[in-house]
Amino acid sequence: MRPGRILLSCLLACFLGMPALPAVAAPDEDLLGKAGGYPLGTRANWFFDEGVRVGSFSHLDEILPHNI
Repeated sequence: MRPGRILLSCLLACFLGMPALPAVAAPDEDLLGKAGGYPLGTRANWFFDEGVRVGSFSHLDEILPHNI
């Protein structure tokens, strides 16, 4: 959102007497594999399977080895 729109929405909220509260969202830890200790994916599923996404991005060098 552009700064002008944020300011406009805050001014409208104040004018109408409504509090302008920011939206708060948190990642779904169960969906992202917290219960399994953030497991690693394979070369085939590391990007598309949400259950292994965090572990895979944290250890991408092990999933997709390369020459140094």
